[in-house]
Amino acid sequence: MTNFRNGYPFVPGDKTPDPADKKLSPWQPMNDPVDIKIIGKLIEELGELQAILARALIQGMGERDPDTGVHNYKNVADEIADVRAGMRFVIQRWSLPESEMTKRAEKKYNRLIDWHYNTPNSWTLGISDDVNFKS
Repeated sequence: MTNFRNGYPFVPGDKTPDPADKKLSPWQPMNDPVDIKIIGKLIEELGELQAILARALIQGMGERDPDTGVHNYKNVADEIADVRAGMRFVIQRWSLPESEMTKRAEKKYNRLIDWHYNTPNSWTLGISDDVNFKS
């Protein structure tokens, strides 16, 4: 028979700390309504982008939304624009370092070029193996 302590199985004599005894974090959630709206809206827009990307992955970029008839290509572009707008609010609200972020994004982009196109199976993407996008 399994014993339980606060809903968790345990073995008698086990020295594992009881999660209920853990000290609570002193961190406090955001409480400024504008901060909450800015972060919440960006999360919502990211979710919408994820949903349309999933549809495009399953149906293809050139297919249409079955409800609206709009091309997935257009919906993806629209949702990326919405995410960019949300990111702009976050960047401005908390004065994030745009120049450092731009450098990091460029570095990441260049790494992704290599990862996406200079792989042994890049022919599956319709790109020749001898293409080098770094030059």
